[in-house]
Amino acid sequence: MTNVWKFASSGLVLLAILGVAGPAGAQTVPLSTSTATQIVAGTTYEFDDATFSFSCTSACGGLALLGIANDNGSEIEIEGDPPASAIFSGAARGAQDGNTLGITVGQIAGSNGISSVTNIVNGSLAVSTDTSDKSLVSSTLSSFGNPLTNVSPTSATSNLSTPSTTVNFTNSLSSFSFDDQLLDSTGSGTAGDTLTLTNVALLFEPVPEPASVALFATGLIGLTAARRRFFRRAQG
Repeated sequence: MTNVWKFASSGLVLLAILGVAGPAGAQTVPLSTSTATQIVAGTTYEFDDATFSFSCTSACGGLALLGIANDNGSEIEIEGDPPASAIFSGAARGAQDGNTLGITVGQIAGSNGISSVTNIVNGSLAVSTDTSDKSLVSSTLSSFGNPLTNVSPTSATSNLSTPSTTVNFTNSLSSFSFDDQLLDSTGSGTAGDTLTLTNVALLFEPVPEPASVALFATGLIGLTAARRRFFRRAQG
């Protein structure tokens, strides 16, 4: 009986460990709004109502991910690693820096889905007054995958001249994917310039609640207020 009990206890401990840790390769990491987390290919990150996973044409190890508090949706910020460092920075006419991220987005159960993604670039152009060089620091969203429909536009480039662009779409609750090409085209530009891509923020806005749900919520609030007034009068 002692050996049987030991075996059963070991099995229970193993099941408990598996229940907490989950199966190998299925790790989900919640994002912090204060400390960036290194991006690791194959890891799923969770923030607000969405999940995110990444692949990179270059090493993902040079990138980190931060959650941004935003009432308008789920916003994440891609930055350099170590955290708070720039993604790319270099002198004009030097070596060009670039990395294309494959990003898969999923909805947490219970959310209504995502209606748009806004691509926001933050960087700098030092020394030069040549504003045309601002286009050399960019983030381009493209290759949006199923089950998306009505993607408009099909690609969107943000740079230091136009730091924010939005792609609108409708989709089901299943996941979708797209590419984000990060580029610091220091191979061209005005000699003496320093071109820096500091970070890129991606804001995923949710599908609005159906009008019937909003109307129901408004009615429920009104009924609650009326009920309170009724009881106050009855007690008076």
